[in-house]
Amino acid sequence: MGSYFGSELCPVDVDMDGITDLLLVAAPFHHIQGEEGRVSVYRVNHQDGSFTLARTLSGHSRLPYARFGFAMATVGDISQDKLTDVAIGAPLEDFGADDGAGFGSVYIYNGHSTNQLVDLSTHQPQRIRASAVAPGLHYFGMSVAGGLDFSGDGLADITVGALGRAAVLRARPVVRLKVSMTFIPEALPIGFHGGVKVHLCFERRSGTTVAESGLGETSLNFTLDVDAMKQRKRMQCSDERQCQSSLRKWGAGPQLCEPFLLLPTEKQLCQEDCFSSIIVKVSYQLQTPEGRTDHPQPVLDVHSEPSAYFQLPYEKACKNKLFCIAELQLDTTLSQRALVVGLTKELTMNISLTNSGEDSYMTSMALNYPRNLQFKRIQKPPSPNIQCDDPKPEASVLVMNCAIGHPILKRSSAMFSLVWQLEESAFPDRTANISVSITNYNENRSSVSKTHSLWFKHAFIAVLPKPSVMYLNTSQALSYHREFLFDIYGENPFGAKFQLQICVPVKLQGFQLIRVKNLTKTQPVDFELVVTFSREQVLVHGDVAENHDPVPLQARQGVVDDVDLQPAGGDGADTVCTQKQEPACGSNPVERVEEWHSVSCDITSDKENVTVSAELSLSQSEQFRRDVTELAILGEISFNKSLYEGLNAENHKTKVIPGCCLIFWVVCCLSSSVSEMRHLNKRPKLRKSQLK
Repeated sequence: MGSYFGSELCPVDVDMDGITDLLLVAAPFHHIQGEEGRVSVYRVNHQDGSFTLARTLSGHSRLPYARFGFAMATVGDISQDKLTDVAIGAPLEDFGADDGAGFGSVYIYNGHSTNQLVDLSTHQPQRIRASAVAPGLHYFGMSVAGGLDFSGDGLADITVGALGRAAVLRARPVVRLKVSMTFIPEALPIGFHGGVKVHLCFERRSGTTVAESGLGETSLNFTLDVDAMKQRKRMQCSDERQCQSSLRKWGAGPQLCEPFLLLPTEKQLCQEDCFSSIIVKVSYQLQTPEGRTDHPQPVLDVHSEPSAYFQLPYEKACKNKLFCIAELQLDTTLSQRALVVGLTKELTMNISLTNSGEDSYMTSMALNYPRNLQFKRIQKPPSPNIQCDDPKPEASVLVMNCAIGHPILKRSSAMFSLVWQLEESAFPDRTANISVSITNYNENRSSVSKTHSLWFKHAFIAVLPKPSVMYLNTSQALSYHREFLFDIYGENPFGAKFQLQICVPVKLQGFQLIRVKNLTKTQPVDFELVVTFSREQVLVHGDVAENHDPVPLQARQGVVDDVDLQPAGGDGADTVCTQKQEPACGSNPVERVEEWHSVSCDITSDKENVTVSAELSLSQSEQFRRDVTELAILGEISFNKSLYEGLNAENHKTKVIPGCCLIFWVVCCLSSSVSEMRHLNKRPKLRKSQLK
């Protein structure tokens, strides 16, 4: 509402073929922040003459009240590319700046053609402010006209109206350059370490004679960036100052040429990369004489990048001379996948890498493996050469990168082995991965990878003592108070959690035989020798400490002041035991036992003593004593076999020692699960003839 849409119309024949391509419709009072104005660009359908909105144009976004589109006109071929350009006025831009320089602007939009579609260039338009033309111009851009050559130089000029004044803007001759570069040799042989001759030429291609004549007083400033895509340059100019800045004045001919010499930066050109082309970037700009106002100075085409890139390739021994196609195959095997911390010493990975195709450039291997694996060595073949960097931490893994056959891995195979040492420290996860990835830098890059899963367990040693035999003579007494001791010794550096289960038969053939009275648990006490000493020239065993500090025994010098034995045990407070009565206990049922007293203790220490105090009542019938000649209290260690590995397998089984009269077994065994408990009902009965 109130934007004055259509107050100005401007048909545009962009490609100058006599047919209108675009229609510009102005709305100079279009407002968002103020009356900044806007121009709509409609594309004309040459088939039916219909209009389609292509886009909108606007002036400076931070200048409201500009009234962009107040005046519009086609101004001929300002950019000298055979396409029509357009001027749009914004007579109130910079209004209220209070600098006395005037206000108003004109925007120049160049014609543009891509894929047979003509339009106005989306490139930033040229903005001509009133203050840049003459001081005191007001409402500059209230009217525009163009397409006429007022100066007679063959270039279109633009007339811009202001309040009480008018300005003629002359077009500058546009220069377009074709840049070429040749190399001798044209390609670098592998192992080349000589110089490369470079011939650089600029050829002017201007659409007007005035542009060519103006170049006679113009210089060209250009720079060379050798091996532009690399931080570590492989070649450089023999005269570095020549490459950094060269200023040459145009002559009478259409070309300006300059020779250069490129030399390797190191003795051997092929230190790392002997396959990717050496890129030479040429940047250039025109330098015009200062103080000349009699005619406009030439300018480079603003729509063309003032730079060019050239490639100096390496020779390639490939069917396709442009690039090589490598075919990489990777095969890996592990010496084992289940690792036991505290038992497994080393892990070996055998790697077989084959290139059955053409040359593979900068072939690299990346290894990701868990941090508890410490790289020990690599068993390398004589060829190809394999060089590995030190492992580096990355997230939760270690990463090691290896160069294989650098710079070129030809059609061949490489078989080598990597050896890790497993740290003897607790690993927090049950599983981890080792991944191997092979990549190269060929144009069509190849990538192969393999991943192996590892399973981790933690080793521990827990040993129950040999079975003890208790003889009970029923002719002397029918009631006994006994303590059954289960003492566990071993090594548990990783805090493995295992269970001790004690099974006490309390009811047999209907008779209450045993009553459990008490359960105690303690950690065995070891004594360590503690020495207090002062520093003198007497050799004793003790750690470095201040005088009179008790310290563990190690080799140091001093005078012994005191020797003391201190207990290193505990009260078993970390061990948790539960008790319950149940009809079955252990992995296999025992005949005639109807009820058990089950004790289950969770243990994480190296040593533990569990004592069961019980009252044995043998005042049963004669028939019972004849039928029952042996009883067993069972002790067994079990653990999660997927998490832990119990060592000392030779101590996992025990024997039963025969006795006389009524024999009471205390049977101890160590197994990885309750299912390994002994079948007591399969043991042979003891005969009197076997007793001595």
